[in-house]
Amino acid sequence: MRNLKKFLALVLAMMMTLSLMVTVNASSFDDDEDITKVYAEAVDVLTELGVIKGYGGDDPNEGKFLPKNNITRAEVAAILYRLYTGDVNDDNIHLYDGFSEFTDVGPSQWFTPYVNFCANNGLIQGRGNGKFDPKGNITGYETLVMILRAIGYNDPKEFSSSDWRFKASGYGNRLGLTSNIPAGSLGASATREMVSEIMFKGILAPMVKYSPLTMYTTDLLVDASKVNTATAKIYSNDVPNTLMYQTFGIVGKRTVLDADPFGRPLVQWMTDRSDDTVQNGGKYIVNVEDPANPGTADPDRFDASLTGGTYYDKVDKVELELTMTPVKVYGPL
Repeated sequence: MRNLKKFLALVLAMMMTLSLMVTVNASSFDDDEDITKVYAEAVDVLTELGVIKGYGGDDPNEGKFLPKNNITRAEVAAILYRLYTGDVNDDNIHLYDGFSEFTDVGPSQWFTPYVNFCANNGLIQGRGNGKFDPKGNITGYETLVMILRAIGYNDPKEFSSSDWRFKASGYGNRLGLTSNIPAGSLGASATREMVSEIMFKGILAPMVKYSPLTMYTTDLLVDASKVNTATAKIYSNDVPNTLMYQTFGIVGKRTVLDADPFGRPLVQWMTDRSDDTVQNGGKYIVNVEDPANPGTADPDRFDASLTGGTYYDKVDKVELELTMTPVKVYGPL
């Protein structure tokens, strides 16, 4: 029975993948091949989440991402708004239109509500003299500071001194936000793909809470020391909160090898199942490993604490179709 369920789950994964192959090209950018390989996942995921956009129908570059182009401070404010709120369709952005604290951010400009929201929530600051410089190109350092504030590094004095660039790059290095960024490039105007990379890595990094007394402490979804008991080890490690989870409910990704007839892997960005709880150890994490075969990623979801060793083979939903090779599917199993 167990082998039959595994076989059926693999067949289901193949069927899902084949159905995606029909639409995958329709949702990709016309210039996908121009995206630097190490930034491809960031561009792919943020695009499918609706956070970053290509050029629209009123632009001569319609259908393109133009990954090597520079990006303005106003455009990054829009990205940050969507990452922070989850309002990827901008349904509520009009609520933040109106008076701005910056003299160069006026009414009836497309970027005004994005800048206003980010400024009101302490995510961005100006470039001095009361100006935000919305049409100016953003640098890698400025991008780092914006996403760092969004994940909790918001001590009012953190990035206000003359060494703010050094502090930002230090956090970026320790948290892995700049692991794929060429050394020495953070001070230059950032490209669209570089900003995507920094933002993507930022929403996957552990969030922190700031207090004048304790400074920064990790914002935990699960404190293993409070959940585990002397007789039951439910979580192997603490589970930190991330902006990816807080905004989109995504707990992580897993890879299913040879998921289609062409031998391509299936990468799934997953949310919690409805029956995941902290008590059964399934909440906030990707459940992929068969305890009988450590180190393996099984096509089925395994939760021994719920089922005593039974495999799930039901796919609850598929929410996003990601566009790169290997084929990607987003959704919980």
